[in-house]
Amino acid sequence: MTQWILPNDRLWLETLAETDHDFYHLPCYVDLTAELDNGEPMAFYTELPTGRLLIPLLIRDIPSDVCPNTSFLDATSPYGFPGPLFSKSISVRDAIKGIKRFIEFGRDNGLVTTFLRLHPFLSAKIWTVFSHDYRRIKIVSNGATVSIDLTLSVSELNNRLRRNHRQNINRLYNKGFTVLIDDWSTYPEFIDIYHETMRRRGAAKYYFFEKNYFLRLKQCLGDKLHICSILSPEGELAGGGLIVKTDDVAQAHLSATADKYRALAPSKLMFYAARNWAKSQGARIFHLGGGVGGGIDSLYQFKRGLGTQEHLFKTIGIIHDLSAYNSVYQNWLHTKKPAVYADTMFFPFYRRGSYDESNQI
Repeated sequence: MTQWILPNDRLWLETLAETDHDFYHLPCYVDLTAELDNGEPMAFYTELPTGRLLIPLLIRDIPSDVCPNTSFLDATSPYGFPGPLFSKSISVRDAIKGIKRFIEFGRDNGLVTTFLRLHPFLSAKIWTVFSHDYRRIKIVSNGATVSIDLTLSVSELNNRLRRNHRQNINRLYNKGFTVLIDDWSTYPEFIDIYHETMRRRGAAKYYFFEKNYFLRLKQCLGDKLHICSILSPEGELAGGGLIVKTDDVAQAHLSATADKYRALAPSKLMFYAARNWAKSQGARIFHLGGGVGGGIDSLYQFKRGLGTQEHLFKTIGIIHDLSAYNSVYQNWLHTKKPAVYADTMFFPFYRRGSYDESNQI
């Protein structure tokens, strides 16, 4: 059986039960992100003798100004680190066969390209499958993400904190800042300071998630979603973060710092407190993400100071239909952008300038 399935299909949840997955793979989460990318939420699904393959996707029309008078489509991963899911029992041979099925099935159903972001530590075995001598697949390292190993003792974790991080955390405690876990009365204010943070960072419009996104995220994730709030001595929200715990993996999803308290770095206390909470809840790893676009920037260095370990962040570009791809490319060169721009390593080239500049391959 090989087909597209929608978020409400029972096969989606059945496959999750057979795999190591994260919240990015949940059908309700894929459905939520579809609005952000103007895509149709669905998954590629196929059954093989030793297991299943499911790839959460957003299917989109290729813009008419790129290639008019066509019905070409492309696909992308939902926001975050979803990546394909293979049953734990699947053989390497069947996994490779499943990827070839996806390439052919996509071509037969109008897909020109697919761009996938792999999960930094749940996808390690997938790298070899995708890189298995197949000409239309390009798998590339896009920097690194970082995580905290929660199997270590608290004293070991504290010893790994960068010295100035420890000093900042102690200073906040000494000044009377406090930590709240799962006090959802702070959620509306968190949304406000999140937007404040995005404005301060000069983030793209895409990342200014509307209030409805936050409400639907809470509804979708239920008791997987947690909020860590840092209050000033006056009771104001100085900073906070949304943490998602799926089985024994905790993810730092979104974080924010109020402009007024930026100099005191309350985010250091937030990540420290969230780390301790996640460990107490049985998580074995706390993933913090990486720098902007996978870069080794100040955000990345900040996270490294929290006593983290590195993971390669890999992306995959797939060309399903080479003839259609070349047609879109030629049209792009003549009508949209100069050739030097189209020849960048951004994949697919015609999406350059959209919300997400992490599609480098």
